[in-house]
Amino acid sequence: MPGEYLSWLNRWLALETGADWPESARRELLARAPSLFKRRGTRAGLRAYLQLYLDHVTAPDTGWILEWQRRRIEDRRASGHLSEAAAEARLDAVDDLADRGDGHHLFFMERLDLDGMDSEAAREPYTMHMSGPRSFAVFVGPFMDSTHRAVVEDVVAAEKPAHAEGTVVPMRQHVKLEGNSFLGINTTLTPRTFVLDRASLGEDSVLKEQDLL
Repeated sequence: MPGEYLSWLNRWLALETGADWPESARRELLARAPSLFKRRGTRAGLRAYLQLYLDHVTAPDTGWILEWQRRRIEDRRASGHLSEAAAEARLDAVDDLADRGDGHHLFFMERLDLDGMDSEAAREPYTMHMSGPRSFAVFVGPFMDSTHRAVVEDVVAAEKPAHAEGTVVPMRQHVKLEGNSFLGINTTLTPRTFVLDRASLGEDSVLKEQDLL
């Protein structure tokens, strides 16, 4: 199909694309339109839509993160904090991430996802991006180009459920311990001592250690 017809077909099918969409992404969007329509207005549908676009735009090199993960796993194995089997399993998971070759992070957060946090201090870094009980945040990035973020914002605005409000929160490769740091996502802490009756879930204790960013 000639490229000049892609925009016309996208508009005819009410698919959100623009000049900033690579041609390869618009072609895949047309090919997957029937399956995407079935999930329109859902969290899964919005995720699929965004992931499709991100798969076709340049992502930053995040190999340094994986190398840091490998060194950390090896250090913990050498110190005896990880068994051989556990270390190999985690290294395999890191290698799996490397094989994907995708430097974009993408995850969603709703109010319901925070119900397990009793502490308002632990919830605040997430709720600060949600305007109300029917809102959600899309954490995505890092972006190589500001137009990539603009496209993601347009898609979220067009494809979100009608009753909800969505906010795009750009992720960064380098963070400071401020509003852009999320424990277990782009920030980790070393193992802590747990003292019964003195630890708050979500602040100074975790249910399961998460090594992979």
